[in-house]
Amino acid sequence: MLTRFVERRTGTLRGLVLMASLVASVGCYEYVPTNFEAVPAGDRVRALLSTEAQQEVQQRTGTHYNVLEGRVLEKTGDQMLVSVATVKVAGEYGSQSLYQRIDVDREEVVRVDVRQMDKFKTYGLAGLTAVAIAFIVQRAFAEGEPGSPVGNPPPGNDNLRGALFQVSLFSW
Repeated sequence: MLTRFVERRTGTLRGLVLMASLVASVGCYEYVPTNFEAVPAGDRVRALLSTEAQQEVQQRTGTHYNVLEGRVLEKTGDQMLVSVATVKVAGEYGSQSLYQRIDVDREEVVRVDVRQMDKFKTYGLAGLTAVAIAFIVQRAFAEGEPGSPVGNPPPGNDNLRGALFQVSLFSW
């Protein structure tokens, strides 16, 4: 039942998948500008470094950073310690990021942004997912079982029970 549905509706499904991937690619988060003092420990930040700070960080770490993007581990006075992903290592069981801790002073940071959830994008992605699921379920139930006559099914609970069983199998 589902394979026949998928074969006939590939264009529509491709469109839904394309829309979902487009919405997901823009993400559900955005960076909002803030001041250095307002950044608490634990938040994800993006900090634009001054030219002097970029050179100093490169001398200390061996890696060039224009922007530090990571999580604030500690904040004391005019200094913050940021954990930054430096290298992605692909191993036998997947990839893993290696992190480096970089401390920066307040005067080394030109601009700092805090990552926040974008409610519009998040609700849009959830709504699009719900519409896609409802569309697929409606079309799957509208098709009927293979070999069944076209038209209304005979009264009884057997068809409903069979359809629910089939949907539960496809959800695995």
